[in-house]
Amino acid sequence: MSKRVRKYVALLVAIVLYYLIHEGAHLLAALYYGVFRSVRFMGIGMQVVIDDAALSETQLGVFCLVGALAIVALFAVTILR
Repeated sequence: MSKRVRKYVALLVAIVLYYLIHEGAHLLAALYYGVFRSVRFMGIGMQVVIDDAALSETQLGVFCLVGALAIVALFAVTILR
């Protein structure tokens, strides 16, 4: 496998892992709060759909932050160890 192909494969794997971790964190939060509706696939991305009317402002804030926190935690564990 050429160096160029390996770079593109690595990029694709990184993108897939990002979506799994980031959206997976949103999914777990939605399931925890009991507001999960569906997973929507849009273009090259995906989105966890929730019933946001059932959440308090604090719960909605937590739901929005968990994806970013999951990525930051993964960075801290893998890069900064």
